[in-house]
Amino acid sequence: MKSKATGCDWTAWTLHLIFGLVVGGAMGIVAALRLLKTHLIEDADMVLVALGAALVVGAASSHWGDRLWMRPSVFSMDEPPRSKSSWIASSAIGGVGIMTVLLAILHHPSSSSVRLVKESAQSRYWAFPVLVIVAAWLIWSWQSGTLITPMWIIHRDEHPALFWFFLCLYAIPLLGLAWLAVL
Repeated sequence: MKSKATGCDWTAWTLHLIFGLVVGGAMGIVAALRLLKTHLIEDADMVLVALGAALVVGAASSHWGDRLWMRPSVFSMDEPPRSKSSWIASSAIGGVGIMTVLLAILHHPSSSSVRLVKESAQSRYWAFPVLVIVAAWLIWSWQSGTLITPMWIIHRDEHPALFWFFLCLYAIPLLGLAWLAVL
């Protein structure tokens, strides 16, 4: 018989997963619209991106629980330790979500992107310096734990989910710039 300390509270795990799926679906729609603007996906692939993002955020939410959404408080109760089976389940769900997003991006026929680049041959000249500046800003934000945007300053310790969401959201155009710089 397993002790309560080594087991997993599957009800709490499931509730965190469901909440993460809903929030991740909303984040996925926003990310899919950004990917659509940068011509990395087509209209039909928006559902795959939203589904993949929902799975990734749901997996993160089920694994970290309340710690994903808010920092620990003096008044918060200690969460029970996660079991290996719950970690495997969360990792599998997150892995499927990442593969779904990558499938949507890689499924996109590159003909429209190549045509876009060939129509504006000067796009390569500005793409590389902008790519370096944006990449340096994102790396600095990741290392320092502070994301400075035109509208907000987001600290990783205070709002972890918001920090990672905006960091990933600002990294999406970086993929499009990298595509332009390479071609």
